[in-house]
Amino acid sequence: MRFTSTIVDLAVVLALAASADAFWRLECHYRSGLARMDPLVDPGRISPHLHTIAGGNNFNLNVKPKDLLDSQCSSCSVAQDKSAYWTPALFFEGTDGSFELVEQAMPLLVYYFLVGENLEPFPDDFQMLAGDTAQREFPYPLVDPVKPWSGEMGEQKSLAAHAAGFNCLNDSPGLTPEPTLSRHNLPNKTFMDTNCKNGLRVELSFPSCWDGQKFDLTSQSDHLVYPDQIFTGNCPKGYDRRFPSLLYETKWATNDFKDKEGRFVFSNGDPTGFGYHGDFMAAWDDGVLKQAISQCTSESGIMSDCKVFDIKQQTCEFEVPEELKGESFDGPLKSLPGNAPIVSSGYAEEEAEGDTAGYENDSASDTGAGDAKEEESPPVKEAESDSDKETPVSPPPADEDSPEPADLGANFAEEKVAYPAPPGTSTVAGNSPPIITDKPSEPSSVASDSDFRTVWTTIGQEVHKILVVDETVTTTVGVAPVPGEHARHKRAHERHVRRHIHDHDRMQ
Repeated sequence: MRFTSTIVDLAVVLALAASADAFWRLECHYRSGLARMDPLVDPGRISPHLHTIAGGNNFNLNVKPKDLLDSQCSSCSVAQDKSAYWTPALFFEGTDGSFELVEQAMPLLVYYFLVGENLEPFPDDFQMLAGDTAQREFPYPLVDPVKPWSGEMGEQKSLAAHAAGFNCLNDSPGLTPEPTLSRHNLPNKTFMDTNCKNGLRVELSFPSCWDGQKFDLTSQSDHLVYPDQIFTGNCPKGYDRRFPSLLYETKWATNDFKDKEGRFVFSNGDPTGFGYHGDFMAAWDDGVLKQAISQCTSESGIMSDCKVFDIKQQTCEFEVPEELKGESFDGPLKSLPGNAPIVSSGYAEEEAEGDTAGYENDSASDTGAGDAKEEESPPVKEAESDSDKETPVSPPPADEDSPEPADLGANFAEEKVAYPAPPGTSTVAGNSPPIITDKPSEPSSVASDSDFRTVWTTIGQEVHKILVVDETVTTTVGVAPVPGEHARHKRAHERHVRRHIHDHDRMQ
């Protein structure tokens, strides 16, 4: 199944095409595979969770970027690109404890943004990560302040946390499309049923500023960082070498589950979206990416506008390892693949302890969904008190011109399935959403440069650069950060990464 998200009311969009940065949009119409494989983080072993993978077909448990160059084909549309791109898959968890794989309406789009000066291609054996699979918290405002950011918001930890986006797709007339990277949590199921008529678009931006030093997974964050506006803006001092800014975009057919009771959860056991992540191994034919950077300067994003590319659309799959060939994802399933545990808060260190051996994933339909989890009806996590249970919360407030869904508060109050609340969101008495109040009136003044920001949004097959004038609102949030949590999470993440490093080759 495929669907499109064409927005018909273009009058409300201010597209500044004349000043847009050059980019191209690599279309991956097919997956190269769906498997518990992650040769970057878990080389030589079965990954604890499932990934959806696109790119060269020489992908395997021990593959290195140079090995991908030996691929016979790619599931993406540029024949000279044998790179591998992968992210977690998305599942729907029903109230009977069963899991169904959500279909990908478009397996993957990879944007190569040519932002900045003196861009260079990725060096040999280049690989990188974005996101943190174990993260389940978002200690920042739900509504992004005006960029560029300073203080804690401008730190690399913050930029990395804001590099994931979850956009609601709705082609109903009169609706304004949501900007790229504008929502940083997986929306509530009730909200998606009400507002995401055409599904969900999940986005992930990768760091692009480099200090020129060799690095592996344990030291990537020291040598490869984000520019000050995540995929646009300026690089920090000392990181003066710059690659194209990669942005992954996957469309999920969440609308297939409209009005079904349950929730969505990523294959790494993440129902919040804060643990969304992606991997990249660069494998472009020699000289092609350098040539494309210098010659593919169209602002349309259309691959055919760049004559450097040999464009092919074809199915192209890698061979699944023998120990994984018995694993089926035809649902309903009794558990997430690999028995990945669902963790809704804190830092999910235990995520790494899921099954890492070959696994036959029997579907729940083999024995009946009721046998999947004995004596368990709704998959509600145990809580010590009522305050630990989820009160559905409203999304970040929309821009002034964006239409608000009707009776949103009532819809949230009517949700029947209780799941743990996503961290970083507030719960208030009476199952009401957070209270949004207008900013107190102030004397009018001329807007300064800091009142403006640039966002990107996809409208059908077009990408628009939009100038946004921001107005400040005050959000009442009832959860305060716990002192010392950031340091604890950092130490835990370092332990998590070290546990998965197995003799990585440093880049040459």
